Amino acid sequence: MNSKYRYFVPLAFFVLLFLIVSVASFYFLPEGILKEVNVDKDVSDNTSFLMNVFSVLTRNVIVVFFFCIGNLVAIRTSRFTVPMGYFGVGLMIIVNGITLGTWSFSARNDGRPSSVIDILMHNFDVVNNAGLVEMLGALFVVIALGGLNYLIIEKGKLLKCKFTSLNPFEWFFACTGIMMIVLGALIEAKALG
Repeated sequence: MNSKYRYFVPLAFFVLLFLIVSVASFYFLPEGILKEVNVDKDVSDNTSFLMNVFSVLTRNVIVVFFFCIGNLVAIRTSRFTVPMGYFGVGLMIIVNGITLGTWSFSARNDGRPSSVIDILMHNFDVVNNAGLVEMLGALFVVIALGGLNYLIIEKGKLLKCKFTSLNPFEWFFACTGIMMIVLGALIEAKALG
């Protein structure tokens, strides 16, 4: 399998999943359905910008860390190998899509935009909204480390593998993702404070 395929197919799949869930939740779920469980309200109680950055960055890094730990185990089929961390990323994408589609942001008190296009364009305002930057950063890191499978499950049997090192493209992908997570924390802290 082409190594570039391993990066861009999951990235395209997860972005498409996000868009589909966002549009579906806009039309089929009530506005603000996740507003009461959104964790941003816990972060916004911090008084300083640096504390907000640290809090947001810590939350994002912990999540990505556990996704990467999940990548150490993978399920192999006859055609491809799926790291377990991808299932966590898929859940994160679905929750973020529902949050966007139902306009469940704790820091926003304005009503949901009237069109699905306005909601989707909200993601591309990266100066004021960190969601897309943080999500893509997490995706980049998890996908870059997706090939470091230590244990592989194939046909119900556990196979042991050895660790492999990252190639230069994987290092670039992972470092870009980490920079995007840090940038997202700065943007979100600015929006909260």
